[in-house]
Amino acid sequence: LKVRRQQLADYLAGQASDIVEWRHELWRLEQMEASPGAQSVPHEQERIAEKRAETTAASSPWLAQVRAIERDLHDDLRDILNADQVNDPAVMESYDTLPADNQARSLHWMNIAITSLVIGVGVLLMLGLFTRLAAAGGILFLVSVLAAQPPWIAAPAGPIDPSYYQLVEIAGLMVLFASRAGRWAGLDYFISALTRRCCGR
Repeated sequence: LKVRRQQLADYLAGQASDIVEWRHELWRLEQMEASPGAQSVPHEQERIAEKRAETTAASSPWLAQVRAIERDLHDDLRDILNADQVNDPAVMESYDTLPADNQARSLHWMNIAITSLVIGVGVLLMLGLFTRLAAAGGILFLVSVLAAQPPWIAAPAGPIDPSYYQLVEIAGLMVLFASRAGRWAGLDYFISALTRRCCGR
């Protein structure tokens, strides 16, 4: 661990001047994105896209080298395991999950959960199945999005408030929730009929 830490420190020290310049370019990118015409002027959008691609490409070799050092550490740890540890499933499971970043794992599962929620809400609404539940889930998701980027924190990027379409979607979902649309033109009609037959109104 000490050897790999020193290897990482030496590598970053050798790249220090380039990293400082890269951080300056990131600052320039932020200034470009915050400029008044960033979202409305096509030429500015092209410049921002080029600068974003340039900064991403500049950091790729550093990330690749850091990952290589991490893999080397992982291999070093593998070499010190004895035969009994190699044959122990619990030890090997710990070893396999060792290099994973907890934050990266959390983000990965969060991405899966959000993607599943959005797709699930859309499919249920199209089928008219569990419409009120799906509409409520969609409303809660959109409210969480608005809470994460409230329109009063920063000025709108363009002539239309960026939260406008989300408010429209929330209003539409509220109508679906209140009207029980699935019972009129969806699979909820059949579910409602079955529940009335077995359980009454």
